[in-house]
Amino acid sequence: MRRLFAVVLACCGGAGASPDATATLSGTVQEYQGSCMPIPPPGSCVVTTPSRAVYLYPVQYFDESSGVFPTSVDAAPVAQTTSDDQGHYTMRAPPGRWSLFVEDEGHLYANVWDSTDDAIDPVNLAAGVETTRDVMIDHATW
Repeated sequence: MRRLFAVVLACCGGAGASPDATATLSGTVQEYQGSCMPIPPPGSCVVTTPSRAVYLYPVQYFDESSGVFPTSVDAAPVAQTTSDDQGHYTMRAPPGRWSLFVEDEGHLYANVWDSTDDAIDPVNLAAGVETTRDVMIDHATW
């Protein structure tokens, strides 16, 4: 049975951080479709760079017993943007640890989690620092 994941809020910023300090997150959204592994026949793996909504939420956790990621989050995003037609995105956000999601087929999508604490696509942002994180939407057959 699939269960909804509990929302666990992350602490914003570290000790001594200015309340108006911001960090920058940028990267590229890529979507994989077709037969992509291990060695795909020519033309069978299609990689596009779609325009998608990109969100940072308070850290979300993956429940390995259910085996599914949440498709919605019961919290407001701390930052959001939309990637351009080449898949590139940039957003400013408060320093801290957040979960990165993209919108895909009407749902929130993430395909990475930290196996140490089961945090879904965690990203650590520091004030005044630009962090790069590419996002892969995986619709490929393996």
